[in-house]
Amino acid sequence: MIPELASIEQLAGLGVIEHVALRALLLAGGGLLLAIAVDFILSRVLKRIADKTQTQLDDLLITHVRQPIFLSLVMVGCALGLDAFSPKPLYRYIVHGVLLSVAITVWTVSLNRLVANVLEDLSAAQKGVVQPATLPIFQIASKLVVYGLALYFVLLAWDVNVTGWLASAGIVGVALGFAAKDTVANLLAGIFILADRPYKVGDVLKLEDGLRGRVTQIGIRSTRIVTAADAEVIVPNSLIATSQIVNESGGPKAKSRVEVMVGVAYGSDVEQVRALLLEIAKEDPLVRKTPEPWVQFRAMGESSLDFKIFVWIKAPMQRERAIDALNTKIYAALNTHGIEIPFPQRDVHLRGQPGS
Repeated sequence: MIPELASIEQLAGLGVIEHVALRALLLAGGGLLLAIAVDFILSRVLKRIADKTQTQLDDLLITHVRQPIFLSLVMVGCALGLDAFSPKPLYRYIVHGVLLSVAITVWTVSLNRLVANVLEDLSAAQKGVVQPATLPIFQIASKLVVYGLALYFVLLAWDVNVTGWLASAGIVGVALGFAAKDTVANLLAGIFILADRPYKVGDVLKLEDGLRGRVTQIGIRSTRIVTAADAEVIVPNSLIATSQIVNESGGPKAKSRVEVMVGVAYGSDVEQVRALLLEIAKEDPLVRKTPEPWVQFRAMGESSLDFKIFVWIKAPMQRERAIDALNTKIYAALNTHGIEIPFPQRDVHLRGQPGS
């Protein structure tokens, strides 16, 4: 539909109309030429520079912004060309709304693809918060943000007042946050665990309540641990994040230390017991040769002389097997060498009752 030009014709006649049409054509053509020039700079100049860098972020950025920048400049030229005709407000409102909506849609699609590719690269690198396990969460969150902003700008393009909607959305968000606070706490704790990496799959953890086991899976909501009894325990991430845990597989070396307490009767030869315990530890196949096992005379208890033997094993999950093997061999060796294993004894004194 040709906009009404009654005011222009009254002022200058047909010559002015031709001048305005030429001006509109120049503005639209200028937008097209500028779009072509910017696209040439992006595809030829900046692309070559980006190819020489080690990061892939600049290549992704150039690839995904070329098309929206080109179309945006063309639409700007068309909008300026339309304004040269001084159309009625209704025509201007409709055309500008359509052009802005198309531009926002193009930018939304490109930005969504850019963010998705960046998240996939970060997930493949496994060096930050974005991990393969958390990738779906970040993908969904990024889409919500991108599409939410796109809807907001589309409404602004059509002069729709969104203040009331934003206030309502804020109230609803607060209500949902209180309702799902435990779930949100587990999700945030899972993200922080994957970011800080206090432990990884395969590590042996000891929780504050005494639970021990090997980590088999680190999820967004929970961590799965398999105990020595081959039972799988699902621990919420918020519980791990707020409690003290011991990573027995952590530290500079993978080996783990095992301690075994031994009590012998008073009168036993201390050096004989020490040598016997060291011999048993060195011959056990689960015990590492280095560091060497050693025995400590800990205390003279109420009923026994208390020794503690320290050994190192190859993997933390062998702890129970190593303790079982050492206790079995120590008990047999002490019996063979005639070394008594005491047990608590109490002397009871009975006093006579009056008149007995």
